[in-house]
Amino acid sequence: MNILIRFLSKEPVENLVTAMHWRLDKVIFLGYEDYMKLRRTDTEHFLKKYCGVDRVEFHTVSRTNLDNIVQKIRDEVESERAFSNPVFLDLTGGRGQVMAAFGMIHEEMGLPMHLYWISEDRLIEYSREKEKRMSAIAKPQSVELDLDRYIEMHGGIINYRMHKEIKEIDDDRTDRMVDAIWALFRKYEENWPAVSGFFQRTLKSDSLQVELDVKEVREELKRSRTLPPEVLEEFLKDGARRDIFTALDISRREIRFRFCSLTVRNILTDAGSILELHTYQIMRSHTPNCKVGVHLDWDGIIHNRSGRDVINEIDVLALHGLVPTFISCKIGAADKNALYELSAVTARFGGRYAKMMLVTAKGISETDLLRAKEMNIQVMNRNLEPMAPETETKAPV
Repeated sequence: MNILIRFLSKEPVENLVTAMHWRLDKVIFLGYEDYMKLRRTDTEHFLKKYCGVDRVEFHTVSRTNLDNIVQKIRDEVESERAFSNPVFLDLTGGRGQVMAAFGMIHEEMGLPMHLYWISEDRLIEYSREKEKRMSAIAKPQSVELDLDRYIEMHGGIINYRMHKEIKEIDDDRTDRMVDAIWALFRKYEENWPAVSGFFQRTLKSDSLQVELDVKEVREELKRSRTLPPEVLEEFLKDGARRDIFTALDISRREIRFRFCSLTVRNILTDAGSILELHTYQIMRSHTPNCKVGVHLDWDGIIHNRSGRDVINEIDVLALHGLVPTFISCKIGAADKNALYELSAVTARFGGRYAKMMLVTAKGISETDLLRAKEMNIQVMNRNLEPMAPETETKAPV
């Protein structure tokens, strides 16, 4: 049996990464009491379900008593050596005196020791005798880590019941439609919320076919005072030229057209969706492990009764190897509240290795741009180019 002894970290990926890459029979965790309460259940579940670990043990150690920590490790090592089991020490994510204790046991008992450099997805081993190293004894394995498993690793779950049809663009035809709508957005950006609001108010059914009374349309536009009638007419004509609308007919009495698909209809009735989908397209070109409009359930249990689930939606979520990127998209100007919301969701489901990105079509104030830098949040324009301080209040071109 191959035995791994390590410190129980607050960061799930630190606890699991070695077992994701190497076949281990038993993992023994030493950790602080509060860490045990936070991570014990999720860690054991993931190791047994996905990594093929047969046994998982947890032992509480003192935060301040180095001798206590050393003795606990020594006891576990001697117990496993009695059965001639290879024992490996894992430094990944170690904190405080635990690191010193592992180093002392490494020297005293000649055990192979390693750490996993997570951001580089790389194993670093410390042992003079190469034949005793974990990489020489344990069998390598590759546990697939997708976004569902990453969120599960943090004790949550992606709630697909709340997933909107608008967020499904994984085919070439829909991709082309998103590109066409993005071109419309670029041309009508100033009027985009008003156009979307108009569609929301006037479309009375889920039908793709639309028939509007011109007199009622003009009265509606007069009440809202946000969209000139001539701009709406030009928008519809532009959309028809891009095949977003079909069978467009504008007469003195009636406006008729048909949305080319339900997805297009949904995008045009949700003002912020086009920026999210455009961002998703760019991120997906870098990693297929990417989703848009992700609803994250905090406790990992989807309840049937409404009101019992704590849910956060993240606009775009991407995973590069072991490092996730949480992305918030703002079609208008972003502010400090957007930064705090993004930071809170990332802290819960991403951990210390996660990256954060705020995509804004209208920019951000200099003060909030500096605040974002302090919070390690990348602020990007609508083409996912970094926003520089001297251009923070201008809409990107």
